[in-house]
Amino acid sequence: MPSLPCESGPCRNGGTCQNVGASYRCDCPTGYQGQTCETIVDCSASNPCDNGGTCDADGRCTCPIGVTGNRCQTTVNTCVEGTTCKNGGSCSGSSNKTCECPLGYTGDTCDNKVPNHCENNPCKNGGTCLNREEQFSCACKPGYTGQTCTSTTIDPNKNGQTGLSLEIWWIALIALIGLLLIIIVIAVLFTVCRSSQPDEAHIVGNRKEYP
Repeated sequence: MPSLPCESGPCRNGGTCQNVGASYRCDCPTGYQGQTCETIVDCSASNPCDNGGTCDADGRCTCPIGVTGNRCQTTVNTCVEGTTCKNGGSCSGSSNKTCECPLGYTGDTCDNKVPNHCENNPCKNGGTCLNREEQFSCACKPGYTGQTCTSTTIDPNKNGQTGLSLEIWWIALIALIGLLLIIIVIAVLFTVCRSSQPDEAHIVGNRKEYP
């Protein structure tokens, strides 16, 4: 009985061999291409990944859900018959090709659990921790800001109250100064009027000298 082409293990670098009649086909893992997956694929700004794939630090394409291949060039049906979305995920998207995962899970079939970055309660001063796939974020209470709600902010209401208090204080001070000026002016006028009047005794004396 003749041997099958894949029995010799022609595919390299983790490639999967598929018998195709008297020949074979190698399905290469991400980062490799060629008839036997012998060529390393390097991505760059001038040689980008397809279908929304991202180029990692090693020059390999990281493909989004529903896409595979060393260049993310092949669309796959991750919700094919016999493939079940795990952990409460549901098959959705265009032609039911992708798994829509519930909160806390990710992956093609929702089999990867998202780490609980909020486990140690990193948000301070009453902030609410929101767990994300790669990190956490904090919803801070009024008066606080920052990645972990440790920085204080200025309350605009308090600023308004302080400004109003200062405004009232300045009005009172100006009114007091104005009142003092009025009193001084009245005192000066009174003094001037007193000094301009003739001495009463002198007038009486003059009347006696000149009857």
